[in-house]
Amino acid sequence: MVIRATSNDPWTTGCTGTLISPTVFLTAGHCTVIWEGLEWGVSFDPVLGAHSKVITDGTWHRHPDFIFPDVVPGFDAADMAVFVMKSPVRGIRPAKLPKLGFAARYASGEHCDGDEGPRVTTVGYGVTSLDDFLNGAATAGTRRRAAGRLVTFDPFWIMVAADPGTACVLDSGGPTFVGGADGTGERTILSTLTDGDCQTSTTSYRLDTPHARAFLRNFVRLP
Repeated sequence: MVIRATSNDPWTTGCTGTLISPTVFLTAGHCTVIWEGLEWGVSFDPVLGAHSKVITDGTWHRHPDFIFPDVVPGFDAADMAVFVMKSPVRGIRPAKLPKLGFAARYASGEHCDGDEGPRVTTVGYGVTSLDDFLNGAATAGTRRRAAGRLVTFDPFWIMVAADPGTACVLDSGGPTFVGGADGTGERTILSTLTDGDCQTSTTSYRLDTPHARAFLRNFVRLP
């Protein structure tokens, strides 16, 4: 997700997201709140630059139940939004949405390495450290992968521990995929990122729950 104040300004990274069908881009609901008043778009280039293709022709839909919190972290359990594009994206394979209850099955022993949880990969365009963000360092805008381990989950959320990487500011809305960061794992997306501490762990919103699926089925065909 890219943002700018006016048409004369360059596009910059606002959040991250995932293509889940040729015409539907999924991100976090809070991304459409914190950047309200700006122009929004979507770019799929690995590095955002002056000549990147940005798609703005479409309609944004935030989950109607989402409530932005007074205290961060602590996002509401409807932290989802989609951008429905008027024309399909070519040349990019959309991520696979999980089946109902997939997270519990993936967290089972057969996917674990000893006492460690199963491998997952978080992808985002955010900064590489909190200091970079606070000091204005231009490290956002490049697509990066971070390897982690699924450690816990509850009816709405997945918690991922760094192994060794984790998400940071502007990675919000980005996907947590099944498998390792080498890109050879499945393309199934477990969740969308809500909060990352830039050091040890992330919290993201499960996509395999009845609550998430009730929203998504308005825009895509579910497995």
